[in-house]
Amino acid sequence: MDGLILAFKSYKANLGIWISPFMGLANFKRLFSNPKFFTALKITLKINVGRLLITFPFSIILALLINEVRIGKGKKVYQWIFTFPHFLSWVVIASIATNVLSYDGMVNSIIKMLGGNYQKFRNSCKQLYEFKEKYSTNESVVPGIDWDVTSTAHLQRTL
Repeated sequence: MDGLILAFKSYKANLGIWISPFMGLANFKRLFSNPKFFTALKITLKINVGRLLITFPFSIILALLINEVRIGKGKKVYQWIFTFPHFLSWVVIASIATNVLSYDGMVNSIIKMLGGNYQKFRNSCKQLYEFKEKYSTNESVVPGIDWDVTSTAHLQRTL
């Protein structure tokens, strides 16, 4: 309940939640009068609806597919594979991706062994900035599959 009270207070850390001055609905007036609020609300709703439409069915389908695995150890291995990423930090994921996709990483080593040429998978900051500018407009929010959320939801449905 303390968090609800904060919405109506002008919080001062040295005074604490209970002694900070009461503001009434001033915070909400400021929020709703900001023209960017409704844009942010629209984007948030798009992202959440997209995640609901993609992630939720995906986790159910994944749970059903793994439930059909007849080999007991195979089922446990698949559950581990889809659950383990939930416990990894994004820093670890970024490090693994960097090492696997680097010029002398695993993917380029396999490509070279198969007779191909090295590929530059990691882009420069300029290309990343251009991608962000192109695809981060208010109207082009594309929902993605959250692999850690999907794997957790799948695990809850299969245990």
